[in-house]
Amino acid sequence: MGSAGLADLAGGWEDLPPGVRQIWALAEEDLTVQETDGPVDVFLWEHTKRVVASIPSVLRLLGEKAGETDRVALFVAGLYHDAGMAFQVRDGTLSRWDVLSRPGTDVQQELAAGRAEERLAGRISGNSLETAINVIRGLHSRDAQLPEIHVLADTDGLDQIGPLALWQTVRLNAFRGKGVQDSVDHWLSQQEYHFWEARLGRFRFAVMRKLAERRLEALDRFLRAVAALSRGEDLEA
Repeated sequence: MGSAGLADLAGGWEDLPPGVRQIWALAEEDLTVQETDGPVDVFLWEHTKRVVASIPSVLRLLGEKAGETDRVALFVAGLYHDAGMAFQVRDGTLSRWDVLSRPGTDVQQELAAGRAEERLAGRISGNSLETAINVIRGLHSRDAQLPEIHVLADTDGLDQIGPLALWQTVRLNAFRGKGVQDSVDHWLSQQEYHFWEARLGRFRFAVMRKLAERRLEALDRFLRAVAALSRGEDLEA
């Protein structure tokens, strides 16, 4: 693993054994996608890096509310929880522009779990790998009981709310030939149909829900400013 990978890992994962830390390079290979004759797309990998980098801070924020968690399993599940989307991009069943446009499906979670098991067998303890695979498979289940699922689901959900999530909408609209106004209209439509209220209701921890609310408020202020500027309101006397 190169120095860049080590730098990405700084800030909470230093206690992991070197062999586990090297999984980072494998995940980067699996999650950086490229369609035929297209550019290398790091969108999914950057999302994954942010989620994994945030987990130690989330654990500190939650304290005892997080429960007893397997940190190695969380690290692995964090790296591979969206790997199924990358594999569908490679086999042509999913456009790279649709990555993270909706929650992962059961098929995608199975693909991700299978890839993690294939890649990491023998690299980490069997118990941690089994837990990681169960976390990946159950990540979107509301009935899941594993504390690792609760922590990862909220960390993943937080990254997909607010200003950071805007990039997915912008890049998809750009691919479809749409402009600034379409992104604003999309946001207003989501507000009208209470889309984000429903997303907020999926958070397990109150403190994470509060952070998500703040991120939504930040995005709302930004997009309303964009809408005002697109109408030239700052030019009015």
